[in-house]
Amino acid sequence: DMDLGHGFDAGAGFVNGTRSNTDVDVTNEKAFVGKLGYSAETWGVQLAGTYGDAADFAGNPTIPSRHKETIIDLILNWNPTDKFSSYINADWLSSQKGSGQRGLGIAAAGRYALTDRAGIALRAEWIDLTQVGAPTLRTYTLTGTVDYKLTDHLTVKAETRFDNAHMMNV
Repeated sequence: DMDLGHGFDAGAGFVNGTRSNTDVDVTNEKAFVGKLGYSAETWGVQLAGTYGDAADFAGNPTIPSRHKETIIDLILNWNPTDKFSSYINADWLSSQKGSGQRGLGIAAAGRYALTDRAGIALRAEWIDLTQVGAPTLRTYTLTGTVDYKLTDHLTVKAETRFDNAHMMNV
């Protein structure tokens, strides 16, 4: 990360594939990552992206897949008071894997501090993933959380979650 001044920051780098699930680089597949952000006193925005090779984990992970993939991520956060914080996160995916994948995901969450040690939060997520020639997968989740800070380094949480997933165009 690099501070550009006046609330702006930027970053760039290279990683082992767009969605690597290993700690070991077994191929020459690389991806570029970059971000640009702005932070004000109570809100911020960040636009990030990844472009490059997408590993093909279905086959031999040591053989390059040569599939290109793009992931764009937009995050908006708003923290108007010391007690309330929130964010909206939207992700877009375009991949050459298989016969072509497209995806869109949106998450929104907020947390309210009831006391210095306790809080409640609500998070909602929606994901739509489409592959050419295949049904669209659509998922929804809603999660409620109650948290309590036992010590400075230990917080307990109780969550309840609702999930719904279904295939469309079957």
